[in-house]
Amino acid sequence: MMLEQETEQQLTMLRTLNEAAKTLSGAPGPRALYRRMGEVLMQRFAVTHFDCAKISKSSGKISLKRRRVNVPGLTPLSDLTLEKVGEIIAESGVPGGELRDGVSEIRVGDSVLQVAVAEDPRSRAGTLLLWELPTNATSQINQLNKLQLDHLVRLVQNEGRWLRKLDKTQAELYRDELTGLYNYRYLEIAIDHELRRADRFQTNFCLLFIDLDSFKPINDRHGHCSGSSVLKQVAEVLRDAVREIDIPIRYGGDEFVVLLLGATCAKGVLAAERVRRHIEAKEFKMEDGATARLTASIGVAAYPEHARDRSSLLRLADETMYSSKRSGKNRVTVVNRVSEEGEENAR
Repeated sequence: MMLEQETEQQLTMLRTLNEAAKTLSGAPGPRALYRRMGEVLMQRFAVTHFDCAKISKSSGKISLKRRRVNVPGLTPLSDLTLEKVGEIIAESGVPGGELRDGVSEIRVGDSVLQVAVAEDPRSRAGTLLLWELPTNATSQINQLNKLQLDHLVRLVQNEGRWLRKLDKTQAELYRDELTGLYNYRYLEIAIDHELRRADRFQTNFCLLFIDLDSFKPINDRHGHCSGSSVLKQVAEVLRDAVREIDIPIRYGGDEFVVLLLGATCAKGVLAAERVRRHIEAKEFKMEDGATARLTASIGVAAYPEHARDRSSLLRLADETMYSSKRSGKNRVTVVNRVSEEGEENAR
């Protein structure tokens, strides 16, 4: 009987690790990877406090700078706790000090924090992941948790190494040379990853399909160099108008797509209106010194409200964008419904 229980426990652990590995793999970037790690810690290990901090080195000194990674349901560590951790690591003289692959522990006052260092394309010294396990588990369960956590952290660290190695390759393969945004090649990969994650955690996400109104006259009147300059400026507008965790993509020509992570349809409409207003308010500068104004027609499709697969989401977002065009441009359309804000602004 004891052997059967141990076997079942091992099988359960393997299933847990397999599901978590699927969640962690294929993150579009380090921030998304850390957010997914936080979700796994919350779902699987009842963790309530989770944080990330970039490790910086200057003049031989080591410091931590909080990296904002919002995971709904998890509370960041206090500034004082993060400061104490930074002091402990700085005293060790090396990023991580005694930290190694897998999970390590740091005692801060009466608390014992679990910590791990992950490689990060945005931080040469890496990013520190920190969390605190609940204290109400039995020693046997704690030991099982430690084995699972150590394995999962190693997966995150391997993903971090992979992201760092791929950073230059992605710049060539998945980045648009003109705007620096992700390109259409990356779009399908990103949507597929979000579909798996949303299905696993029962979350939402939205697609915005954006087409610039009357962009062709800019090329005709001011030349293609001016047109290229405007597209770069539109990319900057998109970066400013959406959250850091969202993924703006240049689909092709003067068409853009934004993948809004964790957004419901209602939040997707708000984000689309924000993008539309930002583009409308921007004064775009031409290469010849002239300026121009642009507007955008936007279509919104949401998972799971409107579709549950990649091709349907893209098709619906594209169709609703063209509905915005046909309805007068400079507006947002959501699957056969024009947003009230867009209607009023288009009149």
